[in-house]
Amino acid sequence: MALVLKGKAGEELVTKTYHDERYPVAKKTVDQVFERFVARAAPDLFADDVEVEEEVPEPHLELGYQYHSRALTTNKLGSVTSDPATAKASPGTMAHHVLIKTEGHEDEAYPVADLLGSEFVLVAGHEGSAWLDAAKAAVQADSALPELATHQLTQDNTAFYEKYNVTTAGCVLVRPDGFVAWSEAKCATSGWGAMGLPDAEHIIKCVLKQIMCITPERSMTRESSVASADSAIALPKDDGTALSMATEVFRRERALQQENEDLQRQLRENEERLADLRMFSELQDKMAMLAMRLDLHTVGTDVKQ
Repeated sequence: MALVLKGKAGEELVTKTYHDERYPVAKKTVDQVFERFVARAAPDLFADDVEVEEEVPEPHLELGYQYHSRALTTNKLGSVTSDPATAKASPGTMAHHVLIKTEGHEDEAYPVADLLGSEFVLVAGHEGSAWLDAAKAAVQADSALPELATHQLTQDNTAFYEKYNVTTAGCVLVRPDGFVAWSEAKCATSGWGAMGLPDAEHIIKCVLKQIMCITPERSMTRESSVASADSAIALPKDDGTALSMATEVFRRERALQQENEDLQRQLRENEERLADLRMFSELQDKMAMLAMRLDLHTVGTDVKQ
């Protein structure tokens, strides 16, 4: 709500994504309460064809619930709950507990939770400085984006890489509420730009705008909107007629409408580029697996010969 009121996020962040995230979790919780009631107090209901779902362990409900909305980079909603002890931390899950060491704090490990609470946090592997540089450049270039706290891990962070399923050159973005919003397992490869895919800075911008529900309709901050309204009221009155004032207002409205259409087109292009990036990442994985199979086949052929 604070981000929306400050003009740093679209209203959809409150009006829609809150419901999209919380309703499935609330429904799951209520269903589980009913299941426990039937199992403990009214087992006869099981014989009356009453639909009762299987009981889920309490840690799964309390610590393993998962979100899905536009304010996250989740592709689809799977199970509402997972086992927090074994599940990987990924977009839509809580930032699972693990001890980390970061640049400037190499002497003693501390929990990931110590980084969270007041702003978005981007944590990059010890070889992922390109993501941190891109994030800083993106936020500096676009004042509409939220501030980011950036942290780089030291080499001794194997537990984090395993729990968050990223490489030493990857990164993880966590929301202020402690939920993983986005993660990139691989490095910020500069070659993607040559292939027509967005570079690291552009990826960060697209991700943040999606998460913050920044739409073309909210292309101006609350302050700039008020300033625009004030300037529209204080129009120059060269001939002193209401007609000239109305004409100027109409002209400005048309200009804003055109700007809105341009921004809508840019938003669609950004979403398409993010989809292309996901497809490219999956293709990389498939190519790597194919290369491994070819190597194994070649070795087997050499042995037979």
